[in-house]
Amino acid sequence: MRIQLRRKGRWRAHQSVIAARRRRVAALVLRGLCAREIQTALADPARGMLNSETGEPWSLRTIVYDLAALRKQWEEGATKDIKKQRARELAEMRELRRAVWMTKEHGEVRMGLALEMKLLGTEAPAKIEHMGELIAKTIVVKGPDPDPYLPPGQGKPADPSRYEDKDDVEDEN
Repeated sequence: MRIQLRRKGRWRAHQSVIAARRRRVAALVLRGLCAREIQTALADPARGMLNSETGEPWSLRTIVYDLAALRKQWEEGATKDIKKQRARELAEMRELRRAVWMTKEHGEVRMGLALEMKLLGTEAPAKIEHMGELIAKTIVVKGPDPDPYLPPGQGKPADPSRYEDKDDVEDEN
């Protein structure tokens, strides 16, 4: 069966053939078939789908292009669906929060706010606590500072009598 189309109608008819083939490819790939198995299934005269212009089975290249187009379409749809779902959940949570406010159950309101912040990604980062001990020592230098323009380790060695070790020094500011 060969499709004879005029110029204006050819594009629409061609698009409908592509759409029908992709629906069939989608059904087969969702059943777990690979590209070669899909090509063989479409070539089956009983249930298959041949190229209407040539009467031949669809090429593997065509099937692979269809699979790529379907994956892209599914990914874009999933992104839109996730955004729609998130918006719906947010609206539901806000409505629930309004209803809970009327009951004066403040614990439930806080839980609703926490869920909303988690959904929006606006919750504060987790608090990190250090359980160890912090030891600070202060060393006081007596006399003038060493030459700040000399690299460390150069110049005269430091006089140990210039340093005083203090454990507890209060800030004088």
